[in-house]
Amino acid sequence: MSDSRTTIEEQPVLKLRVQENPCWNEKYDEIVAHANRVESQQYEDGDWRKKLFEDGYVVIKGAIPKEQAQKHGDGIRDILTSFGTKLDYNDKSTWKEENYPDQSHINTYMLHCIPHEKAVWDVRNDKNIKDVFAKLWGTDELLVSFDAINVTFPGSTKAGFWPHADQSPYREGLQCVQGLVSLSDAGPKDGGLVVYKKSNTLFKKFFEEKVDKNDTEKWRKLDYFSLNDEELKWFLDNGCEEVKIDCENGDLVLWDSRTIHFGREPDADSQTVRTVVYACYTPAAWATEKELKDKQEAFWNYRNTTHWPHVNIWSDYAPLKPSGRVEVRKEPLNKCDTTDEGLLKIAGVKSY
Repeated sequence: MSDSRTTIEEQPVLKLRVQENPCWNEKYDEIVAHANRVESQQYEDGDWRKKLFEDGYVVIKGAIPKEQAQKHGDGIRDILTSFGTKLDYNDKSTWKEENYPDQSHINTYMLHCIPHEKAVWDVRNDKNIKDVFAKLWGTDELLVSFDAINVTFPGSTKAGFWPHADQSPYREGLQCVQGLVSLSDAGPKDGGLVVYKKSNTLFKKFFEEKVDKNDTEKWRKLDYFSLNDEELKWFLDNGCEEVKIDCENGDLVLWDSRTIHFGREPDADSQTVRTVVYACYTPAAWATEKELKDKQEAFWNYRNTTHWPHVNIWSDYAPLKPSGRVEVRKEPLNKCDTTDEGLLKIAGVKSY
C-alpha cells in the first residue's frame, strides 16, 4: 500500500490564483427568473428566508442535531491528523503550521483531495442541510459545490482583513446563497464570519454610483471583488452594520453572495478550534450539459471547485514555494460512497 502521508518539507504554501472565468451560459435568463421569484416572494415574520433577503445573511440555529454535528466535526478534524505530523488536538504545543496539511492564506484546506474525503461528503449529503436549501430554492433537485473545509486554530493571524463579495456586478439580482456548516462553537473571541448587514441590498447601487465603469478591476465578470477602506466606508455610511456571527455546533449560516463579508481571525486568548464545512447548493436545472460534464470530471478526479455549484467549475491553485506544488495524495484517504444515489445527484454525476 502506498504511503499517502506528507512530510513538512513537501508542504507548499497555497494562494488562490484568481481567474477571469466566463460564467454566463444559455440558462442565464432562466436562472435570473427563478432567483427573482424566490427573492421577491412575501415571507412571513419569523421565516428565515425573510431575514436572509432583507439582511443578506441568516443563522439557522440547530440545523443539524448536536450529536450528529459532533460526529461530523470529529470526522473533519480527523482529516488533519491523518497526514502523519505531530498534530494532536489535546496538545496545544502541536498547534502550529508545521503540523498542518497545506492550507490557503485564509485557513482553508483544498489540496490532497480533502474536499472529497468521506467526512466532507457526509456533511454535504446531510439531509438537514439539503432540506434548508430545498426550502430556499423551492426544489429538492440540487447541486452542491465541492468547496473547502476550514479548521482554524487559536493563534492564527495570517488571513488579515479582506472584505469582499463573491458576485460579479454584471450578474442580475440574487444568484447564489453561500453556506457555512458550523461544526464547533465559535463565540466572540473565536474568529469566524463577519458580514456587513444589508450590503446585499446596496450591491447594485454601489456599482452604479460609486464605481467608474472603466474600472476593470471592479467591473468584470469574475465573481469576486475586494473592497478598499473608502469603498467599505460607503457601505457603512449608507446604513450597513458590521456583524461578527457567533455560532454553535450544528448551526448553518447562509449569506447572499452580494453581501460584503470576510473571515475574522481568532483573538489571542481564544481556546477554540473552529471547524467549518462550506456547502452551497443551487438548482440542478441551472447547470448546462457542459458544466455537468466539468462537474463530473472534478468529482471523479477528486478536484475541488469554487463555492458555485452550477458554474465556475474550475480550480487553480498556485504554490508560493519555488519548488512548486507537491500533491501527496492523489485520492482521498477515505472515499465517499459512490453507490449513494442521493450523493451522486447532488454531485451532478447522476440525473434527477
